[in-house]
Amino acid sequence: MPSGTLEVVIAEGRCLKDQDTFGKSDAYVEVYLDKKYKQRTTTVSNTNNPIWNERFNFNIHGGDGTIHFDIYDDDVDHKDPIGKCKVKVKYVVDNGHYDEWVKLPTTSELSSHGEIHIIMKFESSHSTRSEKGSSSYLPLISTCCVANCLPTAR
Repeated sequence: MPSGTLEVVIAEGRCLKDQDTFGKSDAYVEVYLDKKYKQRTTTVSNTNNPIWNERFNFNIHGGDGTIHFDIYDDDVDHKDPIGKCKVKVKYVVDNGHYDEWVKLPTTSELSSHGEIHIIMKFESSHSTRSEKGSSSYLPLISTCCVANCLPTAR
């Protein structure tokens, strides 16, 4: 597998399983190729449909790897696992991009604890300057849907 940069956008989650007795989840995502180097989103409070819209970069140095996404409910004294999923980096490298809703399967894998929207792009370190361009390929998701939920001024 070639070397390069894997750009990951953790866009949003939907129908995340409640881990709290009262209220809704305070969800965040830890993303990593290696457990020693984890990155995480901010916590989005009191919703089972969080919008993170956060971008992360990982250096890929050959080899077949897997990128992991662990979703947690952030509580005062601990974190409750909501679910986890993973994607083979080779799939993103071979296709150049990835844009999917990924289910968070239960232990039995017969149902799910919700799903997260993941967008990824791989850029080989051997790309030419004109192929790279001056701006990032991956757009962050639009917030127009959130704006439509806000009350209008009268």
